[in-house]
Amino acid sequence: ASIGRRSYLLPVLLLLAGTAWRIWWVNRHFEVKIWGEAGRVAAAFARTGTLADPFFPGEGPTAHLNPVAPMINGLVLRILGVETTESIWALALFAISCCLGAAFILYQAFGMMGASRGSRLAALALACLLPLNPFIETDEFGFSEGGMAVLLSAFIVWRTVRADRKSEIGFPEIAGLSFLMALLFFISLPLGLAGYANLALLLL
Repeated sequence: ASIGRRSYLLPVLLLLAGTAWRIWWVNRHFEVKIWGEAGRVAAAFARTGTLADPFFPGEGPTAHLNPVAPMINGLVLRILGVETTESIWALALFAISCCLGAAFILYQAFGMMGASRGSRLAALALACLLPLNPFIETDEFGFSEGGMAVLLSAFIVWRTVRADRKSEIGFPEIAGLSFLMALLFFISLPLGLAGYANLALLLL
């Protein structure tokens, strides 16, 4: 048991360091501002309960974006206020959790596929400590579907690998993956299609 706990110590420390790094970045560049089309739609949903106004106020209802992310983010804005410090921080922390959560899930999935612990730790360290674009991982993913889509995609990969390791894939695995892929499809169309291709490969 102690060996198992120690095996998680370094990944947890990397995740905590990655979280601290991103919180520092957000604090240093903090703005109470709605970002992009997804942010404007979320703000409209918070104010009026409609998916609307992706480009300018009063534009009207839109199907420009998938509905799940703007509705979730809009509920946060409705509860904590549109363009308030509390709402922007809440969305930024959610985005950080999605990105680092996806990194850890993939760390686990690649372990199940036989990747060495050293290579997985190196990849996790890169993801945690050297983000390609801190703004996207914190501010933009706070409003867009990117963070949610990445997290759910990683979870689907983990569930797929776990199902593939079983001698027989039963109804619970297929039903669970089908539900997750349908949800992903309504968050991100390209990743949703990739998810269904993933399921097809599993069933071959």
